[in-house]
Amino acid sequence: MIFLYESKNHVNRCHVRWIEKTNRDLRRPDKPDEWVWNQCEGCRYWVPIIGKFSGDWGVCSNENSASDGIARFAHDGCDHFETTAEDSIDGTIVDRP
Repeated sequence: MIFLYESKNHVNRCHVRWIEKTNRDLRRPDKPDEWVWNQCEGCRYWVPIIGKFSGDWGVCSNENSASDGIARFAHDGCDHFETTAEDSIDGTIVDRP
């Protein structure tokens, strides 16, 4: 049995549909600098999707975000971005106040 998440054709069709639902206009030539650093894939709430989706897509797990539970493009972002840099001490996740 072939699962659709392993089908390149299916993944490409999803990408075309889903990319239109990003929060940011990623084709914009004058992107703000914070867009470079505050991308979904760098957020502590990013949950990567497996299979052929894994390079570009994940799900937001931030209950405060309108994107919670929704597939997001790795280079998209939102106002509820939180960095992962300060969240880990010896591999243990630390919640910030």
